[in-house]
Amino acid sequence: MPGNSTVGSTLLEEEFRRILMEREQECMKLKAANTTLALPEPYCRLTFDGWSCWPNTPAGSTAYIPCPDFITGFDASLMAHKHCELNGTWFRHPESNQIWSNYTTCVNMQDLSVSYP
Repeated sequence: MPGNSTVGSTLLEEEFRRILMEREQECMKLKAANTTLALPEPYCRLTFDGWSCWPNTPAGSTAYIPCPDFITGFDASLMAHKHCELNGTWFRHPESNQIWSNYTTCVNMQDLSVSYP
């Protein structure tokens, strides 16, 4: 039935939004708990990118976190990464100039390979 796919996709969208809201709330709790934590300057501040919470990260280094398990096609055993520039700002993608988290490493390319008979 056509109506079932709409109901199913609406439920999936609601579940997806719920997961994202929970993850953002957890990140904000971490942020509040880390307000007294002294880190050497400069560093990139803890941030939520819409999918994941990235920790305070020293300038010139890269943060690694497990790939989200709620994104279809992502392998949660792999790691996403986000680079902190030397000046203590998160890396911006050169094409969009937007702060960027690299989730391209979350896709297991072997899983995407198509075999032909």
